[in-house]
Amino acid sequence: MPNKVFCEMLENMSIRLVFFDREKHEKGSAKTISFQDFDLWYVLSGSVTIDINGKPLALKPMDAILMPPGTTVSFRVTEAMEHLYCHFVAECGTAGHLQGDFADYRIPFRQANLLREFADHFQRLKQGDLYGNIVVRSILKILLCDMILSSAENQSSFFSDAAYASLHPFSNIIDYLHTHICDPLTVKELAEMFHFSETYFSRCFKKHLGVSPKQYITKLKMEYARFLVLEEGLSVKETALRLGFPDSFSFSKQFKKLYYVAPMYFKKLNP
Repeated sequence: MPNKVFCEMLENMSIRLVFFDREKHEKGSAKTISFQDFDLWYVLSGSVTIDINGKPLALKPMDAILMPPGTTVSFRVTEAMEHLYCHFVAECGTAGHLQGDFADYRIPFRQANLLREFADHFQRLKQGDLYGNIVVRSILKILLCDMILSSAENQSSFFSDAAYASLHPFSNIIDYLHTHICDPLTVKELAEMFHFSETYFSRCFKKHLGVSPKQYITKLKMEYARFLVLEEGLSVKETALRLGFPDSFSFSKQFKKLYYVAPMYFKKLNP
């Protein structure tokens, strides 16, 4: 994750709570709802199958999802369920409400401790406690920023928003990288394109985004490769060619370095 951008997003983002509660559903109950705010669900007990904008998920205790504005949700409770939910509005700087979509609505397991803090302070929030309100809003900011910056798909969706574009001086370069993800990009060519020396460009890029240009480009390509392999069903050779790699071997080597498994096995592990 680009740490500099993450910190800038936290500083420029504000969260307004709309409504929140603790809700129970009997086994077999089903419903379809739509909403215009961000909505976080944290499952306390039971299990549920849920369809979010056409994407199915199965949730169990301590699972959490974050859904963007404009979401339509259909769910069926498979085991009597209780969950916390929190509707909120997120604004970034002076450009208004954040809009976009997530490639995956499930909040990553790495945030398990933060989600427990959310659950612990939720009751204080319900009781009107000011500290509980501050903590819950702060946690929502962290989770939202983490989700936006966690994948190339999420970044592509939210980066087009003017609220984010003004957060750092490399926004035009980031935009170029996302729209030319399939090109065989090199750091030298990128620096020349934006009128920098290669050394200065690399140093400033890492200062503002927390990673080198090469690392950022590689991660961006591998995130898109995962989409092509899982969602589009492309072969390893087809994916390598689409992303501008000279051969399947060099592509597979980069993929395995990030995901710890070769792309040909990655699909088998994620049916």
